[in-house]
Amino acid sequence: GRLEPAPRREPNVTLRGKLAAFRVLALRREDPDALFFDRRLAIEGETETGLLVKNFLDAFEFDVEAHVTDVLPAPLARPVVDGMRKVRCPPT
Repeated sequence: GRLEPAPRREPNVTLRGKLAAFRVLALRREDPDALFFDRRLAIEGETETGLLVKNFLDAFEFDVEAHVTDVLPAPLARPVVDGMRKVRCPPT
């Protein structure tokens, strides 16, 4: 009936990379496989779980602008969305 933290243990899968690589992954600017094959992102650990995580990240779609607009009051949402548009990665 309640949530509790899991005991500390080694993760099944670890994702590593620079923030810029995760950003282009999240913005869907590059093919996730290319990021991994070019070694800009690395997956270590259990192979099957690693592939599930990679495929989940590839298929995941999240409309950040819509979420910000839904969560923040309108007078605050507009400047935040405008600021987000200014810092986005340029198309590749």
